[in-house]
Amino acid sequence: MNRTKAYSQEERENIIRTYQKSGLTPYAYCKRPRVVVSSTTLTRWLNSEEKPTEEADQTSRGSQDLGIVCYTVDAHPAGDRTAEHQHVPLEEMVVFHRLVYECCCSLNQLVCTPENVNIVQYIKEIL
Repeated sequence: MNRTKAYSQEERENIIRTYQKSGLTPYAYCKRPRVVVSSTTLTRWLNSEEKPTEEADQTSRGSQDLGIVCYTVDAHPAGDRTAEHQHVPLEEMVVFHRLVYECCCSLNQLVCTPENVNIVQYIKEIL
């Protein structure tokens, strides 16, 4: 007789979050060492997640396509344009914010080593 394990909501969310970060298919992810859930269960969890409402989907559709939440097109009043805050075309801003987003994602996945700590401290000093 097969017994199924009851996963807490926290365990379930953690497994789904780790799976989504992996970029693997459910089958490939579940074959990894120390993954305790079956691909069938993971797929069922993924399919049962709440779908966004149609209104919310229409509101966020453009930003989801780019993987970015929002853009600041012109945050500075017209009288406050310094050389540092020159008007930048929207296309350039999209490219810039995409690079920032990709850097943030990469930084978020860094392993805590002395070298990586130094890299993060250096970036923080520059900002």
